[in-house]
Formats: sequence, C-alpha cells, structure tokens
Amino acid sequence: GEAEGGAGSSGTGLGRSPTLKLAAEMEAMSKEYALFKTFTEVQRLIETKALQPVVLLRMRQTVFQAAAGQLVSIGSGAGPGGRGAPPTAVRVQMDTDVRALLEYSTDGQTRIANGYWRQGRHADAVDLPYACIKVQLLGQDPGASAGGARGGLESEMG
Repeated sequence: GEAEGGAGSSGTGLGRSPTLKLAAEMEAMSKEYALFKTFTEVQRLIETKALQPVVLLRMRQTVFQAAAGQLVSIGSGAGPGGRGAPPTAVRVQMDTDVRALLEYSTDGQTRIANGYWRQGRHADAVDLPYACIKVQLLGQDPGASAGGARGGLESEMG
C-alpha cells in the first residue's frame, strides 16, 4: 500500500517504516528523560544538603584519534622477541589554558543568588602554565601496556 512504500519512503529518503521511526523517537525520548531525571536528582541533592561549589576548572581540550589502519610504522616495528606489535589505535588528549577558579566563600557572603555562582575577584583565579597530555593506546590489553593498569601513558609537559 501507500503507507509501506509509496509516498512515505520516497519523501523522506530514509526508507524506514513509521513503526521503526516511532521506536527510534521513543528511545531518544527515553534517553533524554533519563538525563533530565539524573540532573534533577543531583540538583535536589545539592539543595537539600546545602552543598556549595569549591573549585571550578576550565580548560581548552583538544583530542586527536587515529584508528589502527591510519597509523604509520616508524622504524622496524619489531617489538621484544623480534615480532611486530599488533596494530593499535591511539588517542591523544591535550588540555591547555587550564584555570582553577576558587568558588567557596571565605568572607561569609552568599554568592549563589538565583543559581548563579561566581566570584569576580582575580585573586581567586589560578592559571596553570602547563599542558597536560594523555596518550592512550586503544584496543590493547591494559596489563600488557607500558602505562600500567589503565592501558595508557600519561605525562605532563611544560
């Protein structure tokens, strides 16, 4: 009929039945509701326990990722025992322009009016002059990597 393959599938170009489309929309709404529910539970906990923020970290985060097939081997590629290591995807994360903002009140003044929290004094901001670089080898056994239990190598560079 017309609902199966007529105007419905050619008009959208997706070729999906209305039932599948409705199921996908219901799943998306369910995920959105779960996120909203989590947010409201956290906000309710903050209000009932009278919690206040202490430190806010702001940074510029840049991530690069290459799949195993995109990596270029440098050198012989032979690992211990003369065998080449299996291809592994790599993910590099770099955090720069890191700034820590102290957000607790030491002078007794309330700074959380209307849900807005910010101290405007420059003395409450600490700029970190370093970049933090995290290199992760993806798809590798965490115990076999040089980075230890997490399967990655973390280092700080100044």
